Amino acid sequence: MSKWSLVSRSVHRSAVACEGEQVKMSEVGEVTLSLYNISNHKSSKDIVDVERLLEIQKKLEALDVNIDRLESGLERMFRRLIQTRVSLLNIFSL
Repeated sequence: MSKWSLVSRSVHRSAVACEGEQVKMSEVGEVTLSLYNISNHKSSKDIVDVERLLEIQKKLEALDVNIDRLESGLERMFRRLIQTRVSLLNIFSL
């Protein structure tokens, strides 16, 4: 079983909710699906549309921005957890 078939199955599962309701696909899923579609077109010797590539590039840039935001949020949370731990240790050591 190829890596892409595993990815496409997991993306498909995440795109369909219980009882057949559609849910918004995550940004990662959208980018993965777009890249998967391009890889299939390349393997069938089709020319990839420039507009499609630009759309995927925009999705990747948006994903990068969101990942950066997530990383900075996690860093702040980690620092806050350390501060809280220090405060608790100071309280218990009294």
